[in-house]
Amino acid sequence: MAAGVWAAAAGTLAAGEGSRASERVGVICDSAPGVHPEQLAALCHAVRAQAEPDSFRLHLRQAGRAFLSATLHPLGDNPAAATVQLDLSVMDRNLEPADYDRLAQDLLQVARSGRKE
Repeated sequence: MAAGVWAAAAGTLAAGEGSRASERVGVICDSAPGVHPEQLAALCHAVRAQAEPDSFRLHLRQAGRAFLSATLHPLGDNPAAATVQLDLSVMDRNLEPADYDRLAQDLLQVARSGRKE
């Protein structure tokens, strides 16, 4: 994967430290031990780009060249109904930046489909 793609995704992975529950927290990202920081940064960036105005905690459970497993937890006053866990795997190639965007979109879509109105 191109270094420029990862550089755009790199940055602070935690947001909203010290925020009260009633304030927008944003997306807080963490990972299991052994997950490459660049993969966490890429998925975190993709989720943050699509999460507004809701707040979530993203946990990248497992990651490899051709797979990701992530959990998305609603935070604060977020009306998403439940925690979502999804896995993504590709065959005959390595993960590409669009795969991270697709997983982020799917995580958020499933979380929001359970929204209590």
